[in-house]
Amino acid sequence: MFRKAAVATSFLLASVAGAQAALTGAVLRSEILNREIAFFHRPSGFKGLVRYLAGGNAILWNANQHPRSDAGRWRIVGNQLCVQWKLTRAGEEACFTFSRAGPGMYCTSHRVAAIVRIGGDRPDFPNCAELVS
Repeated sequence: MFRKAAVATSFLLASVAGAQAALTGAVLRSEILNREIAFFHRPSGFKGLVRYLAGGNAILWNANQHPRSDAGRWRIVGNQLCVQWKLTRAGEEACFTFSRAGPGMYCTSHRVAAIVRIGGDRPDFPNCAELVS
């Protein structure tokens, strides 16, 4: 009986340890501000690039969805990045967290994979459906 309890406890601890914590607002700001970020939502196939600029402006380039490009505003509230685009989502603000999935790789609370691009590299995206619950 004690052995079964120990195995169950070990499994639970391993599951909790594998869960990724959301980045703090300060860390998020330091890692994504003024960088080109490639994104991919595996279930829908939605992909493109985004850049969050100093001063709260943002630029979006969609690879396979309309509108092809959009401009908007971003802000950090606690540990969430909130973005409001002029056209995308009919101008409604959306907020989400980022969790680390590897060096320069993230998963959002909306199960979108994001990678900070360096130069013209083509990133391999993490499978965020497996990393974000």
